[in-house]
Amino acid sequence: MSAGPGTGREFMRPGAHGWAESTRRVEDARRSVAARQGSPGSGKSTSRETPVDVRVRLASLWTTIMIIIVVFVDLFLLYRADIRANIEAGKMLIFEIIETFLLGVIIYVVLPTLMIVLSVHLLRPVLRPLTFVLAPLFALTIIGGAVGEMG
Repeated sequence: MSAGPGTGREFMRPGAHGWAESTRRVEDARRSVAARQGSPGSGKSTSRETPVDVRVRLASLWTTIMIIIVVFVDLFLLYRADIRANIEAGKMLIFEIIETFLLGVIIYVVLPTLMIVLSVHLLRPVLRPLTFVLAPLFALTIIGGAVGEMG
């Protein structure tokens, strides 16, 4: 291998700076790399925290919304005897359980489920307004569904 100028190995040529100077430069480079990455005894972490992509964050937030809707709202609501009696009578809260109500429930659950995938694959100009519309809408419906449940 060539150790000439411009190869990045100038410090290895014995005639350029002498062996002592070359050794010092190598040790300085090693210390510099160790200081940036953290060595085992330096007290710094050797793992680097990489920032999480915004799309992955959005997908995880939509997943959380789905867990809140399905587990905390739907499943726990079915443990109440009055709710089960109303369902058997064909009513859910203020709604009559008919085909259009069931279609609405399916759409309500499918939208955040689709947003998990869409938040990773859609382009930003499409994703941003969609998120700014749907996220507050779901927040309002979750809060609205919780009104009166605490007492």
